Amino acid sequence: MDINDRVATLINKLGMTAYQFAKELGYDRPEKIYTILNKRNKPGYDTLADILNHFTQVNAEWLMLGNGEMFKGEENRESSI
Repeated sequence: MDINDRVATLINKLGMTAYQFAKELGYDRPEKIYTILNKRNKPGYDTLADILNHFTQVNAEWLMLGNGEMFKGEENRESSI
């Protein structure tokens, strides 16, 4: 799964549309998110920082590298079950 797919998976898991996600991040228009979802561009540093600063429950290592779980603390819950 590449970074574009991880952003799409995150948006889906949050139960949002690309438009809602863009608005939640404070973007006036959703084009930046649509270009990521359509794999025309990879998200830049500023976009990744916006996602991680706004959605603090997101695991940065998962978003950036695909390692670990999508949300912080999921590793601990699964190992304690």
